[in-house]
Amino acid sequence: MTARLLAPRRTGPGHLRPVLRAWRADRHGVAGLEIAFILPILLVLALVAFDLARYTIYVRKAHLAAATMADLLARADPDPALGNSTGRLTWANLDSVFRTQLVVFPELMKEAQIRNEWVWSTVRASLSGIQFKTQSGCQSNCTYTAYVAWTAGQGRPCATPLTGAATAAQPSPSTLPSDIFGPGFLVVADLVFEYRPLFLRSVVGTVTVRRSFYAPPRYVSSIVYDPTASAGNAWVCVVPA
Repeated sequence: MTARLLAPRRTGPGHLRPVLRAWRADRHGVAGLEIAFILPILLVLALVAFDLARYTIYVRKAHLAAATMADLLARADPDPALGNSTGRLTWANLDSVFRTQLVVFPELMKEAQIRNEWVWSTVRASLSGIQFKTQSGCQSNCTYTAYVAWTAGQGRPCATPLTGAATAAQPSPSTLPSDIFGPGFLVVADLVFEYRPLFLRSVVGTVTVRRSFYAPPRYVSSIVYDPTASAGNAWVCVVPA
């Protein structure tokens, strides 16, 4: 048998160039690599969009709930027992107004179930009557001071007058927008809700949603709270004469 003499294989750079050229021209699996890179980004964007849309809906519902409560309070009818120009509310009336939140904002009940807590811990609300006072005998360019006449729920402070704040400022129990200070009476509905994202909570955390709505009485000059009619989470404040 004749032995064949094998020439040594060339392994230098010149020999590798065709192999590298063929590997670079091979397009198999490129689509899979692109999907592997892009899919996580698309998934994160989808989760962000979902939580953002959910947050927008909850903010709108919170605003609507506060507006509904204030509007119902403002519709108090005259009470003949207290005078033709005065409306009277009892705890039963205020409790009914509080419960309208669950009609306007039904997601609160689902949120309470998810968090395993009482629904009135999921949302914190207060209803208040605000009386504006000025210096005795003032006829024009008067400076008004806002006092809490009565309050319910989370409540507003009775001890000190409410201060004015910018219209765009976040609602606070101790402030009112400066541009609504004036003569007469005002009802206020405050609502605070802690929004918890479903998917991005570890990144965003909890977002506090505060909404307040202000309305003058429609049919009476002022509204009073009668604590003698029934017991409840409401109280009367002392307003200077």
